[in-house]
Amino acid sequence: MSHSVRMVAAIIAVTLFGLTFAGGQAKGGDKEGDKLGKPDEAGKLVMRGTMEDVPLSELVQLYSTYSGRALVYDPKKMSGSVTFVAPHDGTSPTAEDALRGALNQFRLTLVSQGPFDEIVPMAEMCTMAEVVTREELRDMPALRPVRTVVQLRNVDAGVARAALQNLLSRQGGTVNPVESIENGKLSNAVIVCDFAKNVRDMLKVLDALDGDSSVESRVIRLKHVKVEDIFTAVQTASRYSGGVSSNQMTVGTSPSLNALVITGAAGSVDRVAQVVAQLDVESGN
Repeated sequence: MSHSVRMVAAIIAVTLFGLTFAGGQAKGGDKEGDKLGKPDEAGKLVMRGTMEDVPLSELVQLYSTYSGRALVYDPKKMSGSVTFVAPHDGTSPTAEDALRGALNQFRLTLVSQGPFDEIVPMAEMCTMAEVVTREELRDMPALRPVRTVVQLRNVDAGVARAALQNLLSRQGGTVNPVESIENGKLSNAVIVCDFAKNVRDMLKVLDALDGDSSVESRVIRLKHVKVEDIFTAVQTASRYSGGVSSNQMTVGTSPSLNALVITGAAGSVDRVAQVVAQLDVESGN
């Protein structure tokens, strides 16, 4: 074999080896490409790249396996699949977060009912959502349905409901005002139900709306009636004026001046002063 023929054969061999090696690298690289991996011991999934047509049933099984919870659901509502897009270097959501995110695309959600978890329409979630305190809410998964009660001091429950109405999830969030009288005091609260992340955000809004209002004291001298004649009526009016903050109002008397001394939130003091004005009128006799 001539020298030139041997050179050509050597070049071809090197080229084929390089192609084979590159192909092996590419094939091995697929293992590190787009994937949905099973959870680790902490229940964290491995997501990388674009994962198309992941069946909901697969996510349900992963969640059940790593949460230790049994699920009940209507298979007719769970026939779909979803696509996840994750960073190429990977991300690790929990199996619960992945399932909740997928269910959200179908207006479904996961709720706990005794020994079973159920997959239900979002429109039904507030009848089964977990009741939590503010402290418990801090660490709740973002898409878990929860309910919490917020006691209001300054803003009226009906006003708070109107302010939050457009901030709720369209398919299931609710805000219900609670106003009742017990032992002479007015309960002024709202029950908020939505996904945990939304409820956390709404509590911030409520805190801003229900912030401390200015407190004032006002002396109202009476012209036509004696202070002791209307004191009980004014004190009763102060209890039911302006929500829970009104329970912190005080009504005192100054017999020597024939005057009332009212202390409380500015708006509540104004409302009680209007009651006093209506009572302080000349007698028809």
